[in-house]
Amino acid sequence: MARQGFREGERKDELLYGILVYGLIGWLVFYYVLNLRSGSYILASLAAALSCWVTGLLWRGWGQRWYFELLYRAGLTTDNGQGALWNRLQQDTRISPTQVVVTLLDGTKLSCDSVQEFDDAAVPLYETDRAGNIALYVNLKKKPDWEDWKAVESVRSSSWGDNLTYIPSREVRHVEVRYLKKKR
Repeated sequence: MARQGFREGERKDELLYGILVYGLIGWLVFYYVLNLRSGSYILASLAAALSCWVTGLLWRGWGQRWYFELLYRAGLTTDNGQGALWNRLQQDTRISPTQVVVTLLDGTKLSCDSVQEFDDAAVPLYETDRAGNIALYVNLKKKPDWEDWKAVESVRSSSWGDNLTYIPSREVRHVEVRYLKKKR
């Protein structure tokens, strides 16, 4: 849970250290519940598994950000532990995309001018992957020889569903994404 979305390129030693850290926490909870509380192996095992899961969630949600912020403020590193920038933008739950413009190799621009309108769609907002492929609800389009943007008809249909456009990374020249900081 703690490394969800960051597994690509993870070294075997990082995996081993994660198992040791979370396993140690689970073992301590197991020992405490078994010896000091109930004596039940089933309860101790469940408590140990739950503690590993909760610890992973806490690390992923707050601990990792706090840790790397501390290192940054101390002047020790600018690394955020999230690898490539594209991966960071995908995984950061503190930001929310509002607009996306994708420029294709031929100069055509595809845009979703209000990403939040698709929050209730079958595939919410828009999607990207590590390879740079993009799935986007395109409601505006501009060819290089067009003076103005043109609205794409029938992006949303109550009977047919929402029209999601898949854009392979090999066709993408440039991507612009506007973000807002999420309110918590």
